Amino acid sequence: MIFYLIDKEVKDREMSFNTTHEKSEIYRLILRESELITAWVKSGDTPSAVYGKLRDKKPDIIFSINGFLYNLRNFNYALYETATKNKSKTRLIILNHYDDIASAIRAGHTLKGVYKLVCPHITYNCFITQLRKTYPDLHSQGKANRSNKNRIIAN
Repeated sequence: MIFYLIDKEVKDREMSFNTTHEKSEIYRLILRESELITAWVKSGDTPSAVYGKLRDKKPDIIFSINGFLYNLRNFNYALYETATKNKSKTRLIILNHYDDIASAIRAGHTLKGVYKLVCPHITYNCFITQLRKTYPDLHSQGKANRSNKNRIIAN
């Protein structure tokens, strides 16, 4: 859904581009390479990694990381925010293992059980925090699974 909104925002910004950002070379670069930047962010790149890839791709355009971040934030705040969240390695692990986590929770496993099955190499606290932020519906379902198991044991 975010990427649909990104496409819509790109089209809207292309229409108003000539009036608002005529002098910004960085903004024009971001506008031209928006699909590629979106793909990089979707694959888990951080803002600094995206900046480095753009610098490598367009060595003739000189721009700073601060200018890039400022223009990316103004171009598409949702994309900027997603790229910023990619700094968390735990979040990226959870994104990569979404299918395993979702199937285990839907099968009735508790959050601790899912953690032991899927991501034992990270701390439980980080797993729970990032799961709650990234997939609140799965987190609440996992909590409900625990309370259901406690009710079954009590009866």
